[in-house]
Amino acid sequence: MIEEFKGVNLIDFIDRFSNDEKCKEYLAKIKWATGFRCSKCCNDKHWGSKKDLFVKVCTNCRHIQSVTANTLFHKVKFGLRKAFLIIFEMSTTTKSCSALVMAKKYGVNQKTSWLFMHKVRKAMASSTQHPLKGCCEVDEALLGGKVSGKRGRGALKKKKVSIAIEKTQTGGIGRAYAMSIADFSATELRKIFNAHIEKSQKLLIQISGKGTLLLSRNGI
Repeated sequence: MIEEFKGVNLIDFIDRFSNDEKCKEYLAKIKWATGFRCSKCCNDKHWGSKKDLFVKVCTNCRHIQSVTANTLFHKVKFGLRKAFLIIFEMSTTTKSCSALVMAKKYGVNQKTSWLFMHKVRKAMASSTQHPLKGCCEVDEALLGGKVSGKRGRGALKKKKVSIAIEKTQTGGIGRAYAMSIADFSATELRKIFNAHIEKSQKLLIQISGKGTLLLSRNGI
């Protein structure tokens, strides 16, 4: 089973990925979890490299494949550890990450930082191609700090969002999506169903102040 890093503690993350070799080891467990498969000829036999433990050579076509090939980290110019740290901050911060700030923080070129972060954002956006499956929960929420004036669902200066969560077989949380909506009407709530949830799935809908409702995706 692939080891997952859980939590948002930067110190723990730094300890876990303390050098480029540990980052490569982590990628190798994911990339070759089911064994080697040549990206050119699909051969499953390989030779190892004496110079780099994380490089494999296909025994059939001699194609050389590194652990970073065909990943976000292919030919990254500032080292895997820095790349891991940038992704960690992009994934855990509640504010927008600036390429300039990241460049200064990790001692990399600003343009290179921007290009890598753009690649990461593009990869994150592509995950919308894979809808949630299994038992899913959908809820609504208001985002924003404490403000004066009207309270509750009609509070001004707060963003309204719908949230869809994929539940695991053990009751934990799998993947999740959030979407900005204009109001809490059924029409607006339907948008997250159509965009991020597979049509055949069952949904557990959270209705504020009225408990929950279980129904099928097709029944919305």
